[in-house]
Amino acid sequence: MKKILALLLCLAMSFSLIASFAEEEKDTSKIEISFKVGDSTLLINGKEVTVETPYIAGEGTTLVPLRVITEAFGAEVLWEGETKTITLNYPDVTIILQIDNRIAKVNDHTEELPVAPTLSASGVTMVPLRFISETFGAEVGYNEGAITVTKSADDFGTTVSVLTQKEKIGDSYYGWTMNTPKNLTLSYKSFDGRELVFSGDTTEVELDIYDNPEDFSIESDFIDIKSSASSMGALVRADLLKDENGNTYYIIQVKDSESFIDARRYSTEDFVYSFFTEVTGNDATAKESILSILDSFKAEELTDAVYDLSEVKDGMRKYTDEDLKFSLSLPANYSVEESSVNERFFYALTKTDDDPYSYVNLFISSKTDKANAKTLAENDCETRAKYYNKEFSTISSVSEKEINGTVCYIYTHEIKGTKSDNSLTTDVFFDKGEYVYNFCFYRDEDAVLDVDAILATIKAEELDANATGTLLRNENDPGIIIPVKNSYWSMQIPAIWNAVISPSTSGAIYSHAYCDAIISIVGSTGDGRLTDSQLESLTRKAVRELSAEEGVTITENVKSIKFNGNKYFTYSYITESDDSTLYTTGYTVHKDGVTFIIFTATDELSHTEQIEKEFESIIKTFRIEYEEED
Repeated sequence: MKKILALLLCLAMSFSLIASFAEEEKDTSKIEISFKVGDSTLLINGKEVTVETPYIAGEGTTLVPLRVITEAFGAEVLWEGETKTITLNYPDVTIILQIDNRIAKVNDHTEELPVAPTLSASGVTMVPLRFISETFGAEVGYNEGAITVTKSADDFGTTVSVLTQKEKIGDSYYGWTMNTPKNLTLSYKSFDGRELVFSGDTTEVELDIYDNPEDFSIESDFIDIKSSASSMGALVRADLLKDENGNTYYIIQVKDSESFIDARRYSTEDFVYSFFTEVTGNDATAKESILSILDSFKAEELTDAVYDLSEVKDGMRKYTDEDLKFSLSLPANYSVEESSVNERFFYALTKTDDDPYSYVNLFISSKTDKANAKTLAENDCETRAKYYNKEFSTISSVSEKEINGTVCYIYTHEIKGTKSDNSLTTDVFFDKGEYVYNFCFYRDEDAVLDVDAILATIKAEELDANATGTLLRNENDPGIIIPVKNSYWSMQIPAIWNAVISPSTSGAIYSHAYCDAIISIVGSTGDGRLTDSQLESLTRKAVRELSAEEGVTITENVKSIKFNGNKYFTYSYITESDDSTLYTTGYTVHKDGVTFIIFTATDELSHTEQIEKEFESIIKTFRIEYEEED
């Protein structure tokens, strides 16, 4: 089961002049190719790879098998046999080559190659190494017959002049344009296209795009940023302006002895576009060049004269994961969080908390004899059925379906009639090599998420088990019992209950791993020694006060029960609000001058016989073990 807390990422607008550049994890891999002319075994990213021998053609052009490019860069290759056309897709760059044709297409323009791609006598596609490597942003070196291709983490990105020769760039999905920063490198672009970083020797420009929240005031933001900017150096410009379309924006500039900073923000009905630019070393030429580009920014629709950075096609955006070797297409408003080595979380960015919400979660685990796709699907389905109230929850049986030639095991979970969670979840499991893939698709009752359309786009390659290693599902065995003991109390707690507040002499809070249920323990030593009748009287008084609170209904009045030789006074009540119904039971117990109150609580969806049994079995293990000093 997937328990995902509501994300507020789309509203966490880091509106600070000193915002750091794109914190999202970037590719830190390093690309290296090295060999000598005449070698058939090349060193590619640290591994020896044997290929058809590269050779030099024309006036010094090295031709290598296409495999060398795919092995090193991980570029996607498409082959069109009828026209003998090769398409290489790499982040932000598409190269189209044709056998025996010296004209290559790079994104929106053509370039002439010194030597055309060709087929060897054995039918291997041979391509120009330098042209492709440099177009992908790598450096090519040649020294006494030794050829090296290198691209370090700091070099990742593509010079904008390689991307396009058009005078303007922009994004059709987010509706913005500006003059092309031809001499800068697009060093980072987030999957959702909301974060872009353009870099040069002395210049760094970050563009962040946010949904415009209803309570955002750019005028107030201008005052705040202007105030904080003055502490960074000399304030040289602070203007609140309107563009030709009536959109409000501001420009704030600061300089000191080492750098010049320009911060500007544009507010439209839909988006806030936030620029942060730094020019170091007092490079006047670089400063004037970048300011000219920034001044050209407009929030507007794109024309054919603008190079479109958006990768949205038919309302979907393709995500490719080089580490986990899979790809899929997702709705254009989705972002991604790489939460762990074997987990990816894709979620819909929404303008307000009230918007319909959806997400896609992928978890990959090692396959075993007892944990393959089918058994995991069945166990997952069974667990949901056990812990969800059937009054509101409908869970299908696991069905088998072939998708893209892969056998998948699928079940759905629909929740209806609750105040807090009306949704539909689809869990999909399939085996690929030594691993099990589990995609979970969740959507609120009003959210639109075409699960079948996304499933049809999923492609996964087998992971190298030796390199990847063992990947375990983070699930605890309910049969494992964890003893908790301190100087005041002890208890036996199953491993599927997680400590939200760690046990101490004053208590603890535990939450259930599979549903919304908690156990809270609160201790007190300030009441002196109480008789049973005194404890009962105090408990009844607390319940009377509780019953007077708005939305509280006492469903079971105070009664006594015995566990482990101790008398407990217990009661139950329901708390109702506009968006939730909570079922709570309280237990009070006193021994040797120490009083403890234990609360168990669930929401309406988790209010099941199974949970009540678990509550009772845990409370029966509770003991007060405090020994008062003489």
